[in-house]
Amino acid sequence: NLTAPYLGRLINLAGGDANLVDIRIPPTIRFIQAAITLPTADVYDDEMLTNQILSDFAFGDVSGDLVTTTDQVDYTYTDAGNPGAILFEAGFTAFAGRRHNFYSLETLSGLGPLGQIVERSTVATAGRARIFPAANNHQSLDLYVVDAGEPLTDETPLFTTLIYTLASPVLNFTAGSYDIYVTAEDDRSTIVAGPVQMDLALGEFQEIVIFDTVDPATAEIRLLPTP
Repeated sequence: NLTAPYLGRLINLAGGDANLVDIRIPPTIRFIQAAITLPTADVYDDEMLTNQILSDFAFGDVSGDLVTTTDQVDYTYTDAGNPGAILFEAGFTAFAGRRHNFYSLETLSGLGPLGQIVERSTVATAGRARIFPAANNHQSLDLYVVDAGEPLTDETPLFTTLIYTLASPVLNFTAGSYDIYVTAEDDRSTIVAGPVQMDLALGEFQEIVIFDTVDPATAEIRLLPTP
């Protein structure tokens, strides 16, 4: 929920993709290593572990968009430099004409995957952003977005209850510079991460991921580069 009063430069909330999907275009997949207990790994996309697609992939690493297929692909993470030591395996099926993110995450039962379609459609009249909470140490956070340099106040709008692994809607902004904070749920005074400055121009899209840190009381707000 976005509380009122709305930030003057926040245009609206919008979900979904404004563009039609061209199924003639092969899908892409972007790997995001958000499992802090997963050792540095090499990643393969074939059963025989002969086709390595990522090497020395460590916690916090983010790949570019890799072209994939619409058939199910079984991804295998092995100890870096040692294909005989399997760390993590997961299958995923991508959709034609779509971009996808593939997260390695912490779950209650251990390591787990999460694959999702990612809408990075842009509009000429706004800058757009989307936040994905991947910090397992914080199952629920509040998100604040303020004009750069401005303090958090009682009137500061926020996106409440940002739940672990549930992405925010797409947020549309006017062009400008903003500071992003996340705080403990219902506790503006307990800042978990931030401020991190986000500069948005009209027609731009920014993906944001919240990662765990070694200190379980804090987190990291990361602005991902657009492939």
